[in-house]
Amino acid sequence: MVLLATLDDPTSALSVACNRTAEVTIGTLAAILVSHLLSPREDHAPPRPRAPGWSDLLGAQWASTQHAMRAGLGVMLVPLAWSWLQLPSFSQAAITVAAVMAVPAISDDDAANREKIAARGTHRILGCLIGGLAGLAVLIASFENFLPWLAALAIGVWVGAHVQASARDIGYVGTQGAVVFIMTMVQGSGPPSSIIPGIERLAGITGGLLIVEIVAILLTPSARSAETR
Repeated sequence: MVLLATLDDPTSALSVACNRTAEVTIGTLAAILVSHLLSPREDHAPPRPRAPGWSDLLGAQWASTQHAMRAGLGVMLVPLAWSWLQLPSFSQAAITVAAVMAVPAISDDDAANREKIAARGTHRILGCLIGGLAGLAVLIASFENFLPWLAALAIGVWVGAHVQASARDIGYVGTQGAVVFIMTMVQGSGPPSSIIPGIERLAGITGGLLIVEIVAILLTPSARSAETR
C-alpha cells in the first residue's frame, strides 16, 4: 500500500510509510477498544476454527494460491492502465483495490470457485457504487463543521456494518460500501471543501475494481476445463 501510494511521488515514501503505520496502529487500537467495551461477555466462548496457515500452499491450498496470484496480477495492471489512460486519483484507487482484494473461500472445485469469485466481484462493484454515491450525496450537503461531518461519517459506517452482519448473504456489499464511503468522505483531517476529489476517488476505485475483477474472472478456469481434468 505504501508503494502504490508513492508511485506518483517516490520521494514521499518515508512520510507515507510513517503516516500509514500511525494510522493503522491508531485504527487497530480503537477497534480493539470499542470491541472490548461493547462486545457481549461470554464465560465460555466457542473454540475458533483453526486457520489454514501458510503450509502446503502448492498442495492442498493450491486453489488459494492461484486466486492470490490472479489478484496480484490484477493489482499490477492497475498502474499500467492508469498511466495509459491518464485517469485521476490513481494512488487512492490502487490502495483501495489492494485493500479489498481479500481471498474468498476457495475449494478444489474450479467451477464453484468461478461462481464465488463472480458473486464476490458483483458484491464489490455494487458496494462500491452504493458507498461512493452515498458519500457524494453527503459531500453535496457541504458540511463545514467538524461534528456534523463526523456524525455523517459514523452513520454511514454503521449502516455498512449493519449490512455486513446481515444474514441475507450480502455482507460483503456492506463491507465494500463502508470502505468506499470512508474513502470518499475522508480527504484530510476535516470536512472536505470540494466534491471533485470525491468524484475522482469514486471513478478511480470503480475503474480499479473492474480491472481486478476482469482479470480474476478471465484467469479462473472455466467449468468445461475443470470437467476435462
